Amino acid sequence: MDTDLACLLIEHSESEDEILDILKRTGYYSNACELVIRSLKSEDEIIALMEKTDYHWSICNLGIPFLNLEKKSEDEIIALMEKTYYHWSICNLGIPFLNLEKKSEDEIIIIMGKTGYNWRICQAGISLLKSENEILAIMGKTGYDSDVCQVGIDILKNLK
Repeated sequence: MDTDLACLLIEHSESEDEILDILKRTGYYSNACELVIRSLKSEDEIIALMEKTDYHWSICNLGIPFLNLEKKSEDEIIALMEKTYYHWSICNLGIPFLNLEKKSEDEIIIIMGKTGYNWRICQAGISLLKSENEILAIMGKTGYDSDVCQVGIDILKNLK
């Protein structure tokens, strides 16, 4: 099915079953799924659509805010990051919900590394680190990105 036609049909569909059938016929094409994900009613439906798109980052990026991450375990959040191959936007959504009392600095550093030390992830994650050496190392691994360094410097000032 042509994706433009599918998107048009989705916009004019009256039932969720019709919409899901159209998505199936498109092979769960991401543009069509993006139209639908915000209208899904349950967390299970959102997760099912994310699964059917093989955890396409744009679908996850739209769906994750509706998943109540504050009620998810750290393992569930990290598993979601893994399923999206540590896409920076997904990690950026998930990192703030990691509780360092359960996960060590090492887990945050591993996530940063798996994103290739993406500056957005490091900017979010560096504020969760407690070790001066680790903070300085992350600043270096980002090529001393100004946004990461600004957060890192503020953290280092508070450590002393």
